Amino acid sequence: MYNHLSLFHVHFTNVLFRFTFEIPPHIRQLKFSCPIRGGFPNVNMNQTERHWFKMGYELVQGKLPRSMNSYSMRIFRQHFGCSPLVIKKCWDLLGDDRSEQRHLLWALLFLKVYGKETTNAAICKCCDRTFRENVWRMIYALSDLESDVVSW
Repeated sequence: MYNHLSLFHVHFTNVLFRFTFEIPPHIRQLKFSCPIRGGFPNVNMNQTERHWFKMGYELVQGKLPRSMNSYSMRIFRQHFGCSPLVIKKCWDLLGDDRSEQRHLLWALLFLKVYGKETTNAAICKCCDRTFRENVWRMIYALSDLESDVVSW
C-alpha cells in the first residue's frame, strides 16, 4: 500500500510541480466503498446527519437520490460547502428556536453559491423577501459563533 498520494500536477510555464502529501495511518486503514478517486469512505451517517442530507439534497435537486454514495455526497457539498455532520453541529451550536432548519441550508447555499437573490429564492421555493430576511438572520447568527468556534 502506498504511503504517499499524489493529488495533482500543475504545469506552470514549462515547469512541472507535483504535490505529494503523506497519508496519515488512520486514513490508510479505511476501507473505501468507491475508488480512491471518488474520495469518500463508506457513507455511514447517523439519523440526524441523514436527515440533513435528505433535506439539503431534496432542496437543490428536487428529489432524493437513489442511493447515498460518493456522487450524491459530492453534489451536496458543491451546494452547501460542507458535510451534513458539519451542518448538524452548526445547528446544535446555534440553538436558535426562532429559525427553521431549512433557513440554515438556505444561508449555506447562499454563502457557497453566492448567486442572485431571485435565483436562490427560486431554488428555495420562496419569495425574495422571505429568502433575504431568513438568510441574513442565519448569517449573522453564524458569525456570532466565531468567538466559540475559531481559536486564534
